[in-house]
Amino acid sequence: MAAYISTYIYGNESFGGYFSVDGGSSVEVQDDVTYQIDPGPHHIEFFSTSNAQRNAGKLQAAIYRNTSSNGALFDELERREAMKNLGSHWTIDVFVEDEQMLVLNVRSNGNTIVGSPTYSVEDLTEEQSEALAEFFEELEKEIIAERNRPKRSKKKIVWGTILSFIGAMIALSIISGEVEATDPWWIPWVAAGIFLVIGLPLFIDGIRKKVRG
Repeated sequence: MAAYISTYIYGNESFGGYFSVDGGSSVEVQDDVTYQIDPGPHHIEFFSTSNAQRNAGKLQAAIYRNTSSNGALFDELERREAMKNLGSHWTIDVFVEDEQMLVLNVRSNGNTIVGSPTYSVEDLTEEQSEALAEFFEELEKEIIAERNRPKRSKKKIVWGTILSFIGAMIALSIISGEVEATDPWWIPWVAAGIFLVIGLPLFIDGIRKKVRG
């Protein structure tokens, strides 16, 4: 059983704001894109700004409310900047049954949403349902295959390189006499050894391709 959402942008097709489904993280609205959802009731939210912008706006608004005045002019500039980042917000509550399509429409002018987003719920034909089910089945297979494809660990490679470099620099400094003698004398060598012993295996392990879920 499956239902679907299709998004369409009118006006500036490169900007349609952002939307989220059932409280999830918002994603950019793209023109003529279809998503698979579970049949049932859904809470759709539209935003004119991104997650990062809204979070910045919330922080700015909190600072504005909880700090003393910086003067009428600066207060107004801070308020406007917060409101700009918070942007506009619309909600839609709708029930979508199995083999139905929720069509979401957004009109934009430049980087501005014009009016309120609209929606309709449409029944799918048997052919449309079969084609969409096949498409998302293949898409899921591709996602699983990509997830199971062996990959290198960039984090291990970076940290292994850094630690090995530090160890090598300490060792070279000792050999060249740049590091002053210590008591006991072997402390710098132990430090160099620790960095190399940790860094080299980490680097080698990172460049080995593994399945990383």
